[in-house]
Amino acid sequence: MRKMDIIIAEARLVLSARKLRQREFPDEAFRDPMWDMLVDLFINTLEGREVSVSSLALASGAPATTALRYICILEQQRHLVRHPHPLDRRVTHLRLSAFTFSKLKEYFVTVHADRRCNANLSVDPSDFKRPMVKMDTTILDAE
Repeated sequence: MRKMDIIIAEARLVLSARKLRQREFPDEAFRDPMWDMLVDLFINTLEGREVSVSSLALASGAPATTALRYICILEQQRHLVRHPHPLDRRVTHLRLSAFTFSKLKEYFVTVHADRRCNANLSVDPSDFKRPMVKMDTTILDAE
């Protein structure tokens, strides 16, 4: 497997885990659409695909106006760069800045290395059938 394929797989794994977290904990406190945008754009960049503003907004899972605001923030922070579609002036594409691309690549390489180091650790699902620590409710009752 090529190094780039490994990095793409790690990025997809992180994005998938984040989506699972969102499904299990749908509360706003657990949402992170700007991170999702960066990871989605990173994956598409490595796979050689251009991403339009509207596609990135949709991929974030946030309401359209919120997603567009986040894109503007990421652009102001110099994480994203806009460039026009070569044939259709109605479409604007986004790219990661070189700095952000480099930082994301470092991040996913580190995630992959950490995961490989911990590959020998295993968890038995039966360990989670009962609480590992008994909850002491006396503190709660005292209030």
